[in-house]
Amino acid sequence: MRKNRQFLFLVILSFAIANKPFYSQDGSLDLSFGTNGIVTTSIGSGIDYGKDVAIQSDGKILVAGYSNNGSDFDFALVRYNDDGSLDNSFGNNGIVITDIESRNDNGRCLIIQNDGKILVGGDSNLDFAVVRYNSDGSLDNSFGSGGKVYFPKFRVDFGHGIELQSDGKIIIAGAADISNYFAFALVRYNSDGTLDTSFGTNGIVTTFFGFFSDGGRCVKIQSDGKIVVAGYTSDGWFNFAMIRYNTDGSLDTSFGTNGIIELNFESFDDDEAQSIEIQPDGKIVVGGYSAGDFLITRFNADGSQDISFGTNGFVITSIGSGTDEGKSVLIQPDGKIVLAGFSRIGSNDDFAVVRYNSDGSLDNSFDSDGKVTT
Repeated sequence: MRKNRQFLFLVILSFAIANKPFYSQDGSLDLSFGTNGIVTTSIGSGIDYGKDVAIQSDGKILVAGYSNNGSDFDFALVRYNDDGSLDNSFGNNGIVITDIESRNDNGRCLIIQNDGKILVGGDSNLDFAVVRYNSDGSLDNSFGSGGKVYFPKFRVDFGHGIELQSDGKIIIAGAADISNYFAFALVRYNSDGTLDTSFGTNGIVTTFFGFFSDGGRCVKIQSDGKIVVAGYTSDGWFNFAMIRYNTDGSLDTSFGTNGIIELNFESFDDDEAQSIEIQPDGKIVVGGYSAGDFLITRFNADGSQDISFGTNGFVITSIGSGTDEGKSVLIQPDGKIVLAGFSRIGSNDDFAVVRYNSDGSLDNSFDSDGKVTT
């Protein structure tokens, strides 16, 4: 359910979707995890949202999001053992709550550093925010102010994606209100949380398509250091949008049209990117939704659509009778592509996972038709 009062961690480990040869059928629930493959965790007194997940090298699972304390939302971070039980060595019995600005704080994205420290990005009081934790869940006081960075630059900002460069610099991508119109926005921080003034203009980059509302939903850094951000642009309907930047924050004019791609997959309906992965060959895989169905699309390294994938570079997959939205994409070591999100089944939103072969066709070895809902 979308309005669940608990963290609900299901997708990724509770399905036997990756490297689990001891299961009889890919796509079946992993009954060794939690209770019959499902874990729910109550945090605050109100609604709790899990927004992103990362798996540590030791197999422990981190979920970041936000939790209502009765008056507003705070960043929430939970760590589980690999069997789904709470890791009591982390924070307060596996849970960490962080208040940033005594207003609504929304953790939306998560990444683990090579040294085991944990970065959670999002927004606080409608401005970009990043918090860094030590591996035990305590705030890292060497980062920002007491482990927190709060950036009140624009009237309204939303941080949706976080990435780490190889040099330890941190990129947050999202949307920012520029003179009452939203634009793609990126901020780059040094490893200590200070703004990297060598990036864009004093550490900030904004890109406006010229329509009413634009925004980045996800970010990925290529092996050459270039930065790919995908999301939406809107002139009434939401269209798929993707931008590639050079390492200094300038537009990469070798990509798409002067660094920018805008696509409408289904006329007179909404298309939006939600998640990016980059294949070893440099091709870019983006998951999201189009006209209320799962969308998976692949691009060549220059931004042209990979016509060897699906139909002219994209695949739209209907799951339930209502709205389906893909939220997170994963490329398996064998090249198969997994897209997870939700599907409206009757009056409820259920977890949904679809697995595709590397050419975009549905993988019928995954629960017989390539689709699973729970």
